[in-house]
Amino acid sequence: DTPAKILHALDQKLRKHLKLNNEGSLSYDGLEIALLHCYPEKKEIVFSSSRIPVFECDNGQINIFKGDKHKIGFRLGKNKENISFSNIHLKSKKNLVYYISTDGYYHQDGTENSYPFGKKKLEQLIIETHNLTMSEQRKVFEKKINDYMKNKNQRDDFTVVAFKL
Repeated sequence: DTPAKILHALDQKLRKHLKLNNEGSLSYDGLEIALLHCYPEKKEIVFSSSRIPVFECDNGQINIFKGDKHKIGFRLGKNKENISFSNIHLKSKKNLVYYISTDGYYHQDGTENSYPFGKKKLEQLIIETHNLTMSEQRKVFEKKINDYMKNKNQRDDFTVVAFKL
C-alpha cells in the first residue's frame, strides 16, 4: 500500500477505537505523523504526512514539502470521518539530505523571553549542518536546542530524522 492509504487506514482505525465518529464522544485525541517509502534503487521517495513537512537540503538550498493539513484522529462527528491523504513523490539525487521533524523541536520555548525556537532557525540549522556526518549533525542539533532551552523544561517530544538515499 501507499503511504497515503496507510495513513487513511490508521485514521479510520484510531477514530473507530476512540469512538471519534460518535456524536457526543468525550475523546479528542490523535497524532501527527509522516510516513515515507524510500526506493534507493530508483532514487525515489513517496511520502504522505499529517502536518509534518519533509525538508530537503540541496547544497544549502531548502525545499519544504508539506503534507496534508489534517491530523490523524481529532475530528469529532460523522461529518468528519472520511478524509484522504495525498502521496508526494520526490526524486532524489546525489548529496540531497532529507529531514523530518516533529513540531516539538521548533515549538520549544527558550531564552529569557520564551519565544519558540521556530522553523526558520531549524531551516538555518539544516543549511549549516547538512554537509556534516549524521552523527556530527545529531550533536549539533542536540547542543543547539539545549543551549536555546537553557533552564526551560522540554514541553513536547523532539524527533528529528535525517537521511540520504
